[in-house]
Amino acid sequence: SPMYRAAGRVLVVAGSSDGAAGHVAQLNHAGLLAQVISDPMRLLDSLHESPPELILMDLDLAEASGEDLAHVVRQHESWLALPIVFLDGTAGPERQWEVMAVGHDDLLRKPVEAARLVSLIRSRIARYRALRCSMMRDGFTGLLGFGGFKERLRVEVARNLRTGRPVSLALLEVDQLDRMQATWGRPLADRVIRDLARLLGMRLRSTDVLGRYDMQRFALALPDTPLPAAYGLLERLR
Repeated sequence: SPMYRAAGRVLVVAGSSDGAAGHVAQLNHAGLLAQVISDPMRLLDSLHESPPELILMDLDLAEASGEDLAHVVRQHESWLALPIVFLDGTAGPERQWEVMAVGHDDLLRKPVEAARLVSLIRSRIARYRALRCSMMRDGFTGLLGFGGFKERLRVEVARNLRTGRPVSLALLEVDQLDRMQATWGRPLADRVIRDLARLLGMRLRSTDVLGRYDMQRFALALPDTPLPAAYGLLERLR
């Protein structure tokens, strides 16, 4: 998957510009894509504008504590699993335990050796990617699950609003699946769903977004496809 080959994206939230610059330089030198925000109050805006795969944040900031900011991040469903690694030069074992107990990933004592920091960040990003992949996929068909499809659709709609290029959305429902299951049993109905998922995947373009909407419906987003063209494609699939 291209997602696994891409460089990891790190958002650095530091108490001083000098400290932030040092971390950004270390991470970029290691092949990671690191960016810094100077105003911690813009953290949520930055997450939406350029979603990272890990936050590296000072525990104590001028405007707020890192713990408070992390708590705000965790209130959003999209960022529940996002790794947050804290840096601190004074925190003792008791505060370190408190930070870990509320669901954050690591607290490192400054100064941190560059090789150790890079290794930890890479391992946390790899775990995050694996978790997101499993959360976004429907285990039964291998397609995007409902949450994963919604995320991809959000990207396509944003592109539509930005460029004006069309995107069409369709729901595909299997007729009489309940009756089929009652007549021939659950294994055959399951096989119909799996075979249909495979067929749709073979017939659609690589840019089309296919997901499982619920038990007997599939969701399909067609980028750069005006409604008449989408209708023609769906008729052929039907």
